Amino acid sequence: SQVKESIRRHSGVLLRQLITPGAEKDFAYAKLSLQSKQQLATELLRMFEQETLPKVKGNMGDAISKLAEYVCNPEDPRGSLSP
Repeated sequence: SQVKESIRRHSGVLLRQLITPGAEKDFAYAKLSLQSKQQLATELLRMFEQETLPKVKGNMGDAISKLAEYVCNPEDPRGSLSP
């Protein structure tokens, strides 16, 4: 990608913060429509597969992991991805 590695790494950190459950006002993922949630998950996986820089891929993997923890938690009533 043409975007600097440092910016791409930082965006992964910011994304992880937005999709990690916590304070309701900061948890952006819960506010998305089901279609947007599915599109986000699909795009994250696509970008992860295409990423070549290990540090950036690691940050993206962390974000994907946090999202997976949330959507697979049957005790959180805010929703999950549909199959």
